[in-house]
Amino acid sequence: MLTYNPYQPPSEATDSNVLPATAEIRARIQITPEFIVESLRRHRLQRKHGFAWMCFRLFGAAVFFACAVGGLLISNFFVFAFCLAFGLAAVFPTKIDDLLAAYNMRKSPYNGEDLNIFISDLGYHAVSELQDVTLKWGSFTHWVRFDDGALIYRGPKSFHWLPQSSLIVSSDLNALFLLLESKLDG
Repeated sequence: MLTYNPYQPPSEATDSNVLPATAEIRARIQITPEFIVESLRRHRLQRKHGFAWMCFRLFGAAVFFACAVGGLLISNFFVFAFCLAFGLAAVFPTKIDDLLAAYNMRKSPYNGEDLNIFISDLGYHAVSELQDVTLKWGSFTHWVRFDDGALIYRGPKSFHWLPQSSLIVSSDLNALFLLLESKLDG
């Protein structure tokens, strides 16, 4: 398979905004709980109606905290503990979600795995000791651009976070953006 060598000088003048047809963008990611939490944080930034959801959560938290005070006043500690727990869960849902995701990742066989990713005109290919996955561009729905990477979606809750720090050649970030723009809706 031919790959684009960024260190080889071009044989003829080319436009810098055009990705060569044989170009392959390579990345290496170590799957860790911190990486999963960062991926979730990027995904949460894409949520619509965040303010309305926050208001609903805070209203629910206020109701639960009021019930907790009521449970304390009538000396029913079960009601107090139950309402306090749900009130705190309503106030800090993302922290709880992050803790659960990190805990589950620590128990996963994929924890600490080095994932080698190859992205080209043909699609997305990820290889590690435990998996070998090839996805064509048709399996992706859209992507979101960040200053330091890209979030590629396969559905509303299935996504791949590709940070710039994972790219083998960090200058490939613009090439990645160009490739994603040409293949997916942004």
